[in-house]
Amino acid sequence: MTTGELLRAAREKVGISQAKLASLTGMHRQQLYRYEKGINEPELPQLRLLARALGVEPGELIGRDG
Repeated sequence: MTTGELLRAAREKVGISQAKLASLTGMHRQQLYRYEKGINEPELPQLRLLARALGVEPGELIGRDG
């Protein structure tokens, strides 16, 4: 799975919208959309914010365990 697919799956697993995740991370919803669609890839600081908000390890969002 791509980073975008993993991000979307993690977001849906915890049952929150892109708008809610944007609010939790301080990112724009449009940026999350771009990450999920694979248009852009999150850099490490954003990846860490997303992982923390979703309750997963950053590696899980890039296809690595933990």
